[in-house]
Amino acid sequence: LVIEYSKLCSDELALHAIIDSGALLAGMKNVVAAKHIIDNLPRSIFKGVLFFDNETYTGQWMILERSGRCLPKNQSPISERDAFVIFDEPRCRGSDIKLRVDARALLTIGPGMCKDK
Repeated sequence: LVIEYSKLCSDELALHAIIDSGALLAGMKNVVAAKHIIDNLPRSIFKGVLFFDNETYTGQWMILERSGRCLPKNQSPISERDAFVIFDEPRCRGSDIKLRVDARALLTIGPGMCKDK
């Protein structure tokens, strides 16, 4: 899924987020998904990847910068609007991330899902 997205991505058609309500990324650490995605994002649009790091003791939103540096969202110089966002299954509802007004996302679905999940 991560690699297929990067093949489809172009400056004009860029998606700004993955909303993984279908848990297709389950079993993959969010930081690993972020590392796969960042190298394939258009540089003219994205400065980093925003993801929830549930591997740390505190569990917090992190931004992976193109340089490889990974900082908590509130300490990074990159704004939410300038980052691609990964909403993993536990955070696909109720997360308050400020995306661009023209943001587009890829929504994953899983077998047996209904509108109420």
